[in-house]
Amino acid sequence: MPKSKHLIILAILISLLPFGYILTITSDYSQLQLAGSFWAYVGAVLLWWQIILGTRHLCRWVNLDMVEALNIHKWLGKYGTILILIHPIIQIYRYTYTLSEAINWTFVPQFGSQWQLFLNHGRLALVWLLIIYISSVILRSRLRYQPWLYIHYLAYVMVINVFVHGYMGTMLNQIGWLKLLWSVAFLLYVGLVIYKVLIGSGTLATKYRITNTTLDQTLLQLVLSPVNKPLRKPLGGQYLYLQLRAFGQGHPFSVLSYNESNGDIQLSIRVIGDFTDRLSKLAIGAKVHLDGYYGHYTQNLDTSTPTLIIAGGVGLAPFWSMINQHSPNLSLIYCTSTITDSLNLKPLKQLLGNRLSHHIGTTNRLKPTDIELVLNSITGGNQSQIQVYICAGQSLTKMAKTELLRLGVTKANIHIEDFGY
Repeated sequence: MPKSKHLIILAILISLLPFGYILTITSDYSQLQLAGSFWAYVGAVLLWWQIILGTRHLCRWVNLDMVEALNIHKWLGKYGTILILIHPIIQIYRYTYTLSEAINWTFVPQFGSQWQLFLNHGRLALVWLLIIYISSVILRSRLRYQPWLYIHYLAYVMVINVFVHGYMGTMLNQIGWLKLLWSVAFLLYVGLVIYKVLIGSGTLATKYRITNTTLDQTLLQLVLSPVNKPLRKPLGGQYLYLQLRAFGQGHPFSVLSYNESNGDIQLSIRVIGDFTDRLSKLAIGAKVHLDGYYGHYTQNLDTSTPTLIIAGGVGLAPFWSMINQHSPNLSLIYCTSTITDSLNLKPLKQLLGNRLSHHIGTTNRLKPTDIELVLNSITGGNQSQIQVYICAGQSLTKMAKTELLRLGVTKANIHIEDFGY
């Protein structure tokens, strides 16, 4: 487990400790009420961390890989939701006697007092929480990404409702230092939301303009030049997010090459959806917003030992800088639909020679036996030391991983690209 992941988990655990004090209160509250409040605050803190780790810019600052961050993000959402739900269940048990009373008490707003106004924030938070949970867990496979994303934005409103509801009653007022911590967490959250708005607006993004564009069937080649200050040079295999307009959705793309003399960035993109279609139609001179870099996919790639890359189409992009290092220990299985879909095919042949196994379309489709032949030619049948890196479509990735495991390559030595997207 990477060090940054250890530190994040430790920070989450430490942030939960102060709320254990709630369980030590001996007056005015029943043990059931204290337990409900304790688990509600713990769940709220977990959802607070979920929002934090859903911010890719913050993950980059602490050197946390986006895939790792997304896995923690999902875990926090799942268990934070369960813990928060303990609180309304206990309150329904304490205050209602029939199903109609429970529904009315839980979901119908009341405006008779300040206490009811605070309680309404809890009701709203519960409604948002249920909508987000149902759309993310039950209906996720049926929803397109864009509608799901807009529903997911309700989480930002929900957390505000949770914080305001947390001030309800006298429990926090009786524990001044805990109320202070709650207030600090709320202010940090507000600051995070403001920061994300600035990022989304493009105010803090790095601006580039398109200086060269080539579209060959569905393969788009872009050269982007900095408007002012360029992004730094990426590490091998890293990717960036490209945004077409302010508050537009950012899409991840691996960097094919970086020109250190002027900061130009080259991207190779498969045009397969609305976003890439709009991108392919931009004229030379059009400005875009870039945010990067992300990913630690190839940070441990050591070409001094036998290394096999399996790439499909533009999946070659993360490895291009490594291939250019002329390592004799690096071999490539490259799969494309057509010759025109192949990136830098002529340089690839010159750099790799017979260490390149190129498979085109259906007539020369990659088969499990092909992987076995290449692997044996590299290792002589001893698969224990070889490192394999895969960046391809789902079906090819699944087939390659299954075959590699069957041939004796250890799971720890199989690395699969994932944008965490």
